[in-house]
Amino acid sequence: MRVVRNNLKMDSVNNKESNGPEEVEEGVENAVQEKINQMGGLIDEDVAEMLVEYEQNGNVQYTIGDVKAGSDEKVRFIAKVMSMGQIHEFDREGEEEKGYVLNVELADETGRIKAAFWDEYAQAIEEELEVGQVLRVQGFSREREGEVEVSVSRCVVDEDTNIRVDIMEECKIGDLISGTSNVHVVGRVLSVESERTFSRKDGSEGKVASITISDETGRIRLVLWDKQTQVIESVTAGVSLEITKGYVRKRESQLELHVGKGGLVKVLEGEIEFSVKSNKINVLEIGDIADIQGVIVVADPTRVFDRKDGTKGQVRNIRIQDDTGEIRMALWDEKADVEMGPGDKILCTDVVVKEGWQEDLEASTNWKTSISILEKSE
Repeated sequence: MRVVRNNLKMDSVNNKESNGPEEVEEGVENAVQEKINQMGGLIDEDVAEMLVEYEQNGNVQYTIGDVKAGSDEKVRFIAKVMSMGQIHEFDREGEEEKGYVLNVELADETGRIKAAFWDEYAQAIEEELEVGQVLRVQGFSREREGEVEVSVSRCVVDEDTNIRVDIMEECKIGDLISGTSNVHVVGRVLSVESERTFSRKDGSEGKVASITISDETGRIRLVLWDKQTQVIESVTAGVSLEITKGYVRKRESQLELHVGKGGLVKVLEGEIEFSVKSNKINVLEIGDIADIQGVIVVADPTRVFDRKDGTKGQVRNIRIQDDTGEIRMALWDEKADVEMGPGDKILCTDVVVKEGWQEDLEASTNWKTSISILEKSE
C-alpha cells in the first residue's frame, strides 16, 4: 500500500487521558516502528502510521452505506474510485489566499459517496489517484447542500483489497452525484428549451441551452454550453441522447448535468426506457413542488405584460385534467412558447402549487420546470 495524505496530523492512537503529549508521541512512534518491523521494512513511516491508527483507534470502520451526516463525525471506510472531477479554485471569505477542492466519487457494495479533497491535498492527489483504485479513506462526514459527503484527511491506496463494484461506462441518472465528471449517460428527451446568449466577465459572448432528459431511474436537467447548444436544432421530445464527458453540478438543491467544450452529445436511434412519475391533482396542497401529468382541457392565448423593471413578460393559462381532477396552470415567459393545445397530454415538472383565484389551487411554472408533450391530440 502507498499513502496519499493531507498535511493534517492524525489524532493520538492512545486515548488514555493520563498520558501527556510527550508520552503519547513516544507511544505513537514506538507503535509505528513496530509496524514497520512487522511488515519487514516493506512500508514507509506514513503507511505504518495510518495502519497503526486503523488498528488501535477506537473509531468504527464503516461501509459507505453506514456513513451519515454528522457534526464532523470521524469516519473510515474502504472504497473504489469511480470518477474524479477537476480541481475547483475558490475565494476564501476574508482571506487573500485561494482555496482548492477536488471531488472524487467513491463506491463500495453498499453505495456511493462524494469525497472532497482540499487545498494542497487536492493538488497532490490529482496526479496520483486513478479511476479504479481502491482506497482506505479517513475523514469527517458532513451534510452539504442536502447530500452527505466526506472531507478526506488521509487516504491509502490499497492494492490488496477487492471492491466488487464495476466501473460502469454508462451511469444511470439516479446514481449521479454532485461534483463528478467524465460522466457517461443515456437518456430520453422530455423537453427542450431555447438557446440564450450572455456576456462573460471578459466581454465575450457565451451561449447556453438546456434539455430535460430521463431514464428509468430519474430525470435531470442537461445544460449545454457554447458550441454544444447546436444539438438542440435536431432534438425534440422523445429523442434519445448519449452524453459523454459531462460533469454534475448542483443548483438550488437540484442536480444538473453540464456539457462543455470537452464533452459530446449524440442523438441515438431507437427509444430507451424512462420514468414518468407524477402527483395526482386531488392531493396537491399549497406550497407543494409537484410533477403534474394530464390532458389539456383549456388553453388561453398568451398575454404580454410590462414588468416593474421595464422589461416585457408573458404568461399563458391552461387547465390540466387527470383522473382525479383539474387544476389551472400559469406558464410564464419561455414556457408560454411551448406549442400545445386542448387534447394534448403533457407532463409539467417542478411546478409550484399556490392559492389561485377564488381560493382555488393554481400551479405555476419557474426556471426549473420542464414541459413535455407526451401525446398530441389528433
